[in-house]
This record gives sequence, structure tokens and C-alpha cells, in this order.
Amino acid sequence: MVRLLGRIGLLHLNPMNLIIRSIGSVFLFYGIWERSIEHSLIGLSVILLGQLSVGQK
Repeated sequence: MVRLLGRIGLLHLNPMNLIIRSIGSVFLFYGIWERSIEHSLIGLSVILLGQLSVGQK
């Protein structure tokens, strides 16, 4: 189990992925804070975009 989590963690060390997911997190937290469904959905979409870009090597 720990080995699997380590491998998943190594996939997320890509600097571009970190930047994309950080931007998505900002949008998501802002949307939750302001109770804005549009910002929340944009944030989730950007986070998922970063997640999907991990396997594109």
C-alpha cells in the first residue's frame, strides 16, 4: 500500500502538473468560499485536467 502511494506521489512531481493543480485549487476554494458553483466547477475541471495530464508522457 505504501509503495503504491509512493508511486502515485512520484507521478505528481511534475512541475507543470503542480502549477495546474494549484491554480485549480485556488478556483475551487474561492468557489466554495463565495458559494459560486461556476468557480467551483472551473476549479474541479482544472484539477482534473492536471490529473489527466499525468499519464500523457
